[in-house]
Amino acid sequence: MIRTFQDTMAREAKRAIFTHGRAQDWFCSACSAALDIDKRPPMLVTVKANGTSIGRVILCPACLTERGSTEDIRQSVKLAWFEANPGRHDGDQAPGPAQLMIAGTRPDPDLIDHITVEVF
Repeated sequence: MIRTFQDTMAREAKRAIFTHGRAQDWFCSACSAALDIDKRPPMLVTVKANGTSIGRVILCPACLTERGSTEDIRQSVKLAWFEANPGRHDGDQAPGPAQLMIAGTRPDPDLIDHITVEVF
């Protein structure tokens, strides 16, 4: 019963993309195929830096699978983000606060970005 409720809620959330979203969200951003709740459901991919949304795209399941895993998408987004923002530091590579470092070499915490990707 709970699983049925979860499936219904997910379906209604995806239906909201069509009723409250933009007209371009009715089509896959990669292949431009028309999306349908039953046959080709929309997959919302949201990219966040430090918890703040920096981008989102709507993909069909086939294009999402073609892009690889969520980690593959995150790595490609990270590459583009840090190329566009060369003064920032990757949160995956930055040393933790407990790690000892030579004085003056620790990156400024305000310049460290943590990139996350959410798929719904």
